[in-house]
Amino acid sequence: MLNTFLLTVNSWIAGGTVLAAAGCFLWPILAIITVQQQIGTGILFILFFAIGHCLPIVAAVRSTAAVRKLLENSTWQGAGTWFRRGAGAIICLLGAYFVVSPFIGT
Repeated sequence: MLNTFLLTVNSWIAGGTVLAAAGCFLWPILAIITVQQQIGTGILFILFFAIGHCLPIVAAVRSTAAVRKLLENSTWQGAGTWFRRGAGAIICLLGAYFVVSPFIGT
């Protein structure tokens, strides 16, 4: 019973947060529609807003599926290990650079 209650509260909080965040961006667009009385321009702005929010999500899902296919391929298994090692080395070098760079005059 408590678990169901917590899930309900959590969904209400998440929904309220999404509405508040969307409202912060949509209110200026709705103000343009109301004040300037240009319904066509307002609808176009809302359409661009929706496309701008959906395209990154679609791109992330598509790239995740492509990466999953590559990782399932046995040929890429060994390359993935070397890539992780290389990426780790680059991150370590960048970290060392940012730690040392304030002490070295540029």
